[in-house]
Amino acid sequence: MNERDFQDKVKKELENLGFFVYIPFDTIHQGVPDIFCAKDGRAMWIELKFHKGGIKDGAIRLNHEVSAQQSSFLRRCQVDAGVLVGLENGGYILVDKTDVKPGPNSTFLVKKVADDLSSIL
Repeated sequence: MNERDFQDKVKKELENLGFFVYIPFDTIHQGVPDIFCAKDGRAMWIELKFHKGGIKDGAIRLNHEVSAQQSSFLRRCQVDAGVLVGLENGGYILVDKTDVKPGPNSTFLVKKVADDLSSIL
């Protein structure tokens, strides 16, 4: 699975859960997350990262960094925001915007691995 396939999968799952899903095609502003979704008065920006690796010592090191622009955008959001990491085995990790820090090989502590989006959103 590549990042585009992962995005399509997440979009479909969110729509099946009743979320309105918008994928911005803004190439002018760097850092705009991959997906905006809303349901029942709750709105959320989500940056997607697909991880082809495992969890080691309770943490995950991403293959693709969270850029400074992405981190800044997520932290400034007045709505829920975070990074949704898709795991090669099909699970998900949702990283809250307060835990997102930019840099190469961005590393996150794994608080919860979920089998489906409904259990973490």
